[in-house]
Amino acid sequence: MEQEAKQTFTRRIVGSNRSQLIVVLFDIFDCYLEEAVQEYKKGAGAGAVSDSLRHACLVLEHLKDDLDYAREPGLCERLFSIYDYCQRQIARSLYQNRVEGAMEAKRLMWDLREAFLVVAQEDQSEPLVENRDQRVAGYTYGRSDVTEASTNYDPNRGFLA
Repeated sequence: MEQEAKQTFTRRIVGSNRSQLIVVLFDIFDCYLEEAVQEYKKGAGAGAVSDSLRHACLVLEHLKDDLDYAREPGLCERLFSIYDYCQRQIARSLYQNRVEGAMEAKRLMWDLREAFLVVAQEDQSEPLVENRDQRVAGYTYGRSDVTEASTNYDPNRGFLA
């Protein structure tokens, strides 16, 4: 994943509440799978493709670990089954060196993402990170990128030891 995409996802994670964070995880998963497909189409080595697919599996593992069986056990069991199926499809893509399984996982996860997006739009709770840095982009422009500035710089931001 490119550094710019990592920074974008980091900003989204910092400003997200619980529901929005799940949507960000789905987007990270989609980004890794898209990266794997692009590497496969370019004819890159199996190492680049397998790294992206392994990272996608780690995102699925994180989603599986975040399921709260105490609230909705039936829903969690169904989601766990879907996540597990997607992991098996990605594993099949890894050992067959084909992207069909990964594309099936991408299709399923995209449908789930759309459902979680509706839930996230209805969720009006506060972001999980309370003491975050406010960023503003576009005051000045570099040769190839937009410069960002912090609007509430506090040297005591974060944990104090």
